[in-house]
Amino acid sequence: MEKTSLYPSLAAYIGSLEPDTISAERCSVLAPIRTALSLEKGAITLNFICTHNSRRSQMAQVWAHLWICYFDQSKRKAVSSGTEATACHPHTLQALQSAGFLVQKASEGDNPVYWLYFAKDAPPIVCYSKCFVDKQHIPSEYWALM
Repeated sequence: MEKTSLYPSLAAYIGSLEPDTISAERCSVLAPIRTALSLEKGAITLNFICTHNSRRSQMAQVWAHLWICYFDQSKRKAVSSGTEATACHPHTLQALQSAGFLVQKASEGDNPVYWLYFAKDAPPIVCYSKCFVDKQHIPSEYWALM
């Protein structure tokens, strides 16, 4: 299948990254996850979990979602959650916007929903803070990455 056509600014940002700068230690930590993902043929939901689901886990979900769509991995899904729901941090949204995502606030309140667009031919990534025990928003089976 054809790859998703990323927004030019996002594609340029990704192109500017230098994967050779990832430390050997970090690569060895990530290697078992990469291997497990490559061996698993069934559906997988990756749930990136941190304390407040406002920064790190949101970033991980967004980048994983982008790669899942870009490489047409339809059996994969990326979500994020925390031990408590707070709100997606403004700096997280600013960093993603600086990388080339188009950020649109979709709701108001203490825990607003944001839509992050990365390609004309793809639906947005939905970002807001969620608790990992919230069955309404988090599937019952997932791979937890912390």
